[in-house]
Amino acid sequence: MPLTKLILHKRYAERIGKKRWTLRFAPGVNLLIGPNGSGKSTVVECLREEVLVKEKRDRWGGLKRDQKRYATWDFDGGPMPIFYFDFEKDNPRVGEIGSLEDFGAIKRMSMSWKYKALSHGQFTKDVLKELETKASNGKMPFVVMDEPEQALDLDGLRQLHRVLTVIPMQGVVATHHPFLIADPSFNCIETRAGYRDEVLAALRNVATHPLTS
Repeated sequence: MPLTKLILHKRYAERIGKKRWTLRFAPGVNLLIGPNGSGKSTVVECLREEVLVKEKRDRWGGLKRDQKRYATWDFDGGPMPIFYFDFEKDNPRVGEIGSLEDFGAIKRMSMSWKYKALSHGQFTKDVLKELETKASNGKMPFVVMDEPEQALDLDGLRQLHRVLTVIPMQGVVATHHPFLIADPSFNCIETRAGYRDEVLAALRNVATHPLTS
């Protein structure tokens, strides 16, 4: 049941100076890429607030579909469970747990004193491990992540790449990291046209002219 389209309007589209913004998604992992302030986190927030939260209210009978005011979306075959994780706000070292209502194991982790004593990156690695466990049980939701590369070392980046490439899932990942952007297996949704080419050109420049890049 993949997400095929998301249309942002009113308060979400207005943040980036548009009246309406339509995004189309492919099966598999979709990377949201672009410079700071171009709307990546706005899309991620919209997926949480308009899709995750309101689909839950639909199931409870508290909100009808025609009452959705700020976005519309299409799931091929109907809605599906969504896992949303903000790797900054939901980290126990920050102390704000706001997006884990439907993912109890990670929420319990985030509230544990054990994880408050670990580094930011180590907690992220354990979240990724929990996703791999969920996938092995055949229960993968639609995955939404906002800059999951934060604080990860090389091993953590490899783990993140493995999770995004090996696990059969659909997801939307907002990222700045060239490690992910350079992988042609991901569908890149650019918030500024030509941004992926800019990143790849910068990488080539750094490799060949490190003092002038």
